Amino acid sequence: WKLNQIAPDLRELATSDKAEPALQQAALEGLVALGGADSLATIEEVARLGKSIDLRSSAVAGLARLDTSAAATAAADVLKIARPQDDIEPMLAALLGRQDGAEKLAQALAADRPTADAAKLTLRHMYALGRSDQALSDVLSKAAGIALDAPPPSQEEVAKLAAEVATKGDAARGEQIFLRADL
Repeated sequence: WKLNQIAPDLRELATSDKAEPALQQAALEGLVALGGADSLATIEEVARLGKSIDLRSSAVAGLARLDTSAAATAAADVLKIARPQDDIEPMLAALLGRQDGAEKLAQALAADRPTADAAKLTLRHMYALGRSDQALSDVLSKAAGIALDAPPPSQEEVAKLAAEVATKGDAARGEQIFLRADL
């Protein structure tokens, strides 16, 4: 039984506008398992032109297993149009799970910046996956409009804070907080 004989059917299902999303995702998984230039081209096509963000995200996740650079570029395209309700977690998990995935995604996003909302969503998913890759975090934080480093307080601000603590501070309460075991 030759598995490559089913490749044309899988390619047709993966790119069909009439197929159910679950069937398209299964076809993508089959193409990833088969590999080869034709399968790779089909997966890239779905990653670029899929009918939903979820399908495109799944295609990028599969593409990450075959070509990390192409997957990072496709992920940058998906993130330009991703909305908060879209499921981009499989795509990010697959890319960040690759040895050089975070670096390549950071490069792709630096060249093709996502929207602020998509950048925030990606940061949230990245941190939820337990990742804090510096280059990727920097690119996403910049796109999201989040300050990378807060400036240190000025001498005047420190003096004002110290004066406020001296007049309004509660040493007994401070000691209770300091001694709490859960902090």
